[in-house]
Amino acid sequence: MNDATADRTVQEVYESLTDEQKMLVEYLVGEAAALEPRDLAGLIDDEDYEGIGIADNEGIGAELAAEAEAQTAAMRSELIDLINKLAVVRGKVTLSSGKEADYYIDLRRVTLHHRGAPLIGALMFGHLLDLGFVPVGLDDEDALEEGEQMFSAIGGLTLGADPIADAVVHAGSMIGAEVDAFVVRKAAKAHGMQRQIEGPDIAGRNVVIVEDTTTTGGSPIAAIEAVRAAGGYPVAVATIVDRDTGAREKIEELGVPYYPMFSLSDLTI
Repeated sequence: MNDATADRTVQEVYESLTDEQKMLVEYLVGEAAALEPRDLAGLIDDEDYEGIGIADNEGIGAELAAEAEAQTAAMRSELIDLINKLAVVRGKVTLSSGKEADYYIDLRRVTLHHRGAPLIGALMFGHLLDLGFVPVGLDDEDALEEGEQMFSAIGGLTLGADPIADAVVHAGSMIGAEVDAFVVRKAAKAHGMQRQIEGPDIAGRNVVIVEDTTTTGGSPIAAIEAVRAAGGYPVAVATIVDRDTGAREKIEELGVPYYPMFSLSDLTI
């Protein structure tokens, strides 16, 4: 820490961070709040905090947990507002299922947005952690708790999944996660390397498949099949908005759990 930083309060340092850095700090605060009091006590320097007991640490943990929960709720609310304002398009459209609807959710207007992208990265990263999917680099695989599963790559069918995977990779990398992104083409290239999956090799790796809006489940299913053909192991499908039109059942029939962040009831449709 340099002299200039040492003279600033914690709040002043926090306010100087970028929005993405603030979100990641808030995530780390939430992780600290989840520690048992005895673990929290182990993180405190006895020389600097002499006399602080376990009861005090329990109070600190509760305060941090409440703050982290409020911050996550605020980010979710902000992302929903962006989706409602930018991505919900009114008018007759034909969906991938072949059915007609009087609205369309174009989430690329949010996933590629200067504020939407960092929100999605932080929230999707936290969403996966809450579900028990631990990115490589944040924990020792031998130390995983019951129900937790390691993953080391994230991606899906181009192009809906691409900005989501990139946002998660960037969010995770700032706190030490070693997760790669990959892109699934709709068909293998007919020239060059003739690959269907672009990016680092996913053979033998646990991967999470992402999608922006899920209607029939066709895109995640195509990604699951391509990942398996390439030797990867899909451990989850995570989508931003589920239209509740049967995708879950089709995806889970393939043995892959499905975890949407939002449903249509969360939006203003």
